Amino acid sequence: MGLEFHCVDAFSDTPYQGAPILVFPRAEGLVEAQMRRIAREFGYADAVFLQREADTQRWQMHLFDARGMPQPFAGHPVVAAGAVLVEAGVLPAAEGELQCSFGLPIGQLDVLLQCKDGRVVHSAFRMNCDLAVDAYVPSPRDIAAILSLPDADVIGMSGHVPLSLRGPLACFVVPLKDALILRQAAFDRAAWVRSSATATLPPQILAIAPAAGPKQKGALRLEARLFGLDIAPNEDPPIGSAMPALASFMALSEPADPLRFTVLRGMGHGRLSTLEVGAERSGQTVMQVIVGGAVTPVAKGQLVTE
Repeated sequence: MGLEFHCVDAFSDTPYQGAPILVFPRAEGLVEAQMRRIAREFGYADAVFLQREADTQRWQMHLFDARGMPQPFAGHPVVAAGAVLVEAGVLPAAEGELQCSFGLPIGQLDVLLQCKDGRVVHSAFRMNCDLAVDAYVPSPRDIAAILSLPDADVIGMSGHVPLSLRGPLACFVVPLKDALILRQAAFDRAAWVRSSATATLPPQILAIAPAAGPKQKGALRLEARLFGLDIAPNEDPPIGSAMPALASFMALSEPADPLRFTVLRGMGHGRLSTLEVGAERSGQTVMQVIVGGAVTPVAKGQLVTE
């Protein structure tokens, strides 16, 4: 029996950029042990197995890392999986907008697909936000040390200061003055341990800065990188799961309603991802976030299984 698989690059309209994702769109009948073995065999950072609930537009999503360990959520596999359902012919490539839903350990996520000329041109997930702001964070000097930056003066961005966002997708958001500083940053585990304030922080740091290059009127563009205790020093992991926290962070100082901005990941580090983020808000509180972008097919084939 052959098992269909698709390799795609999420949050990119260019092959070999963005986040590489492995998707099995017709994984009905597989049990978790089989999925884990297959995920280990391919070695992708994210392997997605979709199992359709009978006669519905809803799928159970099973997500595994390169070691075959189950993962509760990541943004880029969700965006990729929605696009692959159309690419594989499971959903029709009808002009306009399609919608489907994925069941994950964190709950149900809706995916919005824009199709044109028989292919998906934009895929986005929509989720509710339930994040609380915590202003108790390390000092600028400690943060600079944690990110291996020479001077505490580089911490902060116009109208924004470091904050911890607590909730199901918690994140410590650190704004920096410019993108060049962001690209130079590196996580210092010893400095993290030395700071007493880190004991209550989420394990992930999302460092952001105004995007480099020409400024477009009315367009909010950021560069972002993830750091943390479970992230290798030279790793530049995808950031989709941190976007609810970033949207909640930006809403505290950005007046636009609805709030919209673009986030670039991978600038100066190899694979460029472009994430488009929209947030529905009530005052300074984000109620719902939509995160999307392009998805580019790279390869497909059949896995020979027993």
